[in-house]
Amino acid sequence: MINSLRVIRAMINKEKTDILRNKKMLIIMFIFPVIYLFITFAGIQEFKGDGSAFVLMHSIMVPIQIIASIVAEEKEKGTFKMLMMSGVRAFEYIIGIMVIVMMFLVFGMVIFDQTGATKNSDTFEAVIVNMIAFILSMMIGFIIGVISDNQVSVGAVSLPVTLIIFFMPIVGMFNEKYEFLGKYLYSGVLFKILNGTHCNLENIIILSINTIVLIVIGFAIANPVKIIKE
Repeated sequence: MINSLRVIRAMINKEKTDILRNKKMLIIMFIFPVIYLFITFAGIQEFKGDGSAFVLMHSIMVPIQIIASIVAEEKEKGTFKMLMMSGVRAFEYIIGIMVIVMMFLVFGMVIFDQTGATKNSDTFEAVIVNMIAFILSMMIGFIIGVISDNQVSVGAVSLPVTLIIFFMPIVGMFNEKYEFLGKYLYSGVLFKILNGTHCNLENIIILSINTIVLIVIGFAIANPVKIIKE
């Protein structure tokens, strides 16, 4: 346990240094909060007031893209394989990356909160669901990063996956006939909560199933033996 904590701490410090050096990654992490901040100060009424779509993009698109890029880059450079060979376990690696990325994502949410983007969902349950969405999005990003051959190929995989997860709940909102498309996705639960709906048992079950499925897939593909042999 103590050894795992040391490894996780080392991973956090490593990823923090890498992220702070990568200006492109920092821009991606804050692009949606900054855009909404600009809209607020510019007084653009068409977009001002309801920031749920921007928050959803920040919670879904950004974690997937960031984690996928980090993992794919480290896989391409051989760092990922080297870490596995040195005894770093999959959960230590995942937690180490997630913690530091989560800190940046939460800071982005603070910007949203201060600009009024979360006024329809300013509740404790909304915060919890948003945190769960961050984690699940990062798990998807991790899965994409592992299955991608290199950093260049990340976009080809992450873009369609991200668009499906992001747009399905929105499509269902505008047309009830297609509501089922996003109903069982964690993004659908998040979108409802962001629009003022209270979390119920069905939402908890959906989030739980999404979590279990992604964790199982994530650890299945992050098999150290398989990674070392590649």
